[in-house]
Parts: sequence; C-alpha cells; structure tokens
Amino acid sequence: MKKLLILFILLVSLSAVNATMEDYPEPYVKDHYTDDLYAVLGRAHATTHSIASTNVILGVGPVNGNFNTRFEDEITSLNHNFIAIGNPCENTLTKRLLNTANCDLGLTIGEGAIKHVTNNGYNSIIVIGTDRESLIRASLVLKNYGNYDLDGDTFIVSASGDIRKGELNLANTQNNAVTQPPIQPSVQNTPQKQTTQGCNGCLVDKTCVEEGKIILNKYCEGKNLIGQKKDNENCVRNIECISGTCADGKCGKIGFIDSIISWFKGLFASIF
Repeated sequence: MKKLLILFILLVSLSAVNATMEDYPEPYVKDHYTDDLYAVLGRAHATTHSIASTNVILGVGPVNGNFNTRFEDEITSLNHNFIAIGNPCENTLTKRLLNTANCDLGLTIGEGAIKHVTNNGYNSIIVIGTDRESLIRASLVLKNYGNYDLDGDTFIVSASGDIRKGELNLANTQNNAVTQPPIQPSVQNTPQKQTTQGCNGCLVDKTCVEEGKIILNKYCEGKNLIGQKKDNENCVRNIECISGTCADGKCGKIGFIDSIISWFKGLFASIF
C-alpha cells in the first residue's frame, strides 16, 4: 500500500512537471466557469496590462464563478490560479512565479511570450512582451487560442503574430537588455496620439483616450480622467458609476439582464 501511494505521488508530480496548454482554456476555465482564477496586472502599467488581460478573458468569456482582477501588490498567496500580465520587472507576481529578476527573459525586441507554469498544484499563465505591441500580440494569441496549436508550456510570439515553441531565459540576473521605451498604455479601437497635439480626449501616459472611454474605474471627460462612484453615491449618468447604472440619482448594482447587455456591448466594442 505504501509503495502504491509513493507511485501515485510520483505520477502526480510528473504530470505537473510536464503539464502543457494543450487543453486550454482548461484547467483555468471550463464551460465559462472557474473555481479560482486571478488576472494580475502590474500597477505601473495598469492600462496596457488591463487591455492584455481583457483580450485573454474575452477568449473564454463570459467567465462566471470565482474570477478576480488584482494588482501585483494585492497578491499575498501563490495558492491560486493566475493570469499574470507583464515581465518580472513590470509585475512582481511574474517575478515570484518564475523566480527570476531577468527583465527580457531572452526575448528579442518585438517578441512576446506565453508561458504556463505550475506551483503547489495551481496553474498560471504568464503573458509578456518586450514592448506594448508585443504584449498585446501575445494576449491576442490566447484570445484566439482555437487558431493555434498550444501543445507545450512556452510559446514565443513573433512580431508578425506567428508562434513557436521555445524557452525563456530564467537566469536570475537583472537583465535590462531590452532597450525599447517602457511599455506605455494604449486603448483598443481608439485613435492614439503620442503627443499632446491632436488629442481630443484625455492624455494618459502619452496615449490619447477618447472622451467617454472607461479605464480602471475612471472615465474620460474633457481632458480629465474622473473616478467613478460607488453604490449609493449621487449621480446623473451611468458612466459616473462603477456599477454602470445610475437610477433615481444614485449609483446602484447592475442587474443580471443589464450585465448581459453590458458584456455584449463590451464584446462588440472590442471587435468593431
């Protein structure tokens, strides 16, 4: 009996070591449901990381169950399933999961990567890039995962969007070989300006955000980002509320039907 138990433990350990993404989106999401999944963003790159995270979730959405979005500094335990966005120098969760401080991970400029790792029986996907565009391209691979062969644990995404199996350089050195400017936020389907001239909305980290767009519980009005309000706070328009609903002059929680409508609006907005 003791030998059988040892054999079972060895088999489980080997399956964890050789785990691949062949069954993606399982074990993260099955039939649009998850028991435990956190999308984790680097705080200093919140806008761009939010876009990348949204791409990943749109690929398997809508996601019901225990799904949460958090910043890197809000994660105290590694005993969860994660979608970590950003390299080790952008997201401390990535640094903890990969146990490295190597910024570029051996990638060349313009390349992105997707890596699946296991930790104490939990699964994590790490989405990284050497610049804003490469990070977004990597996230789009997971959004359109049905178009790719993901039988492996590490994939390099080229500047053209093609993917190949590969390995990351996890040497625990502070490698800052990537000389491109730091990742800057962008907003999908929004005209973007890298200077203040010609921006008819809000300028966020040198990116032009259209008026009326919402980013991380803030909406663009005029030239300013304005924080959205919590439930029961006074309001005039839906956009002022985190819930997306302003009724009788108060912000309130969105109903089930309205949440479905809101999700479809967001989906079509991301497509068109």
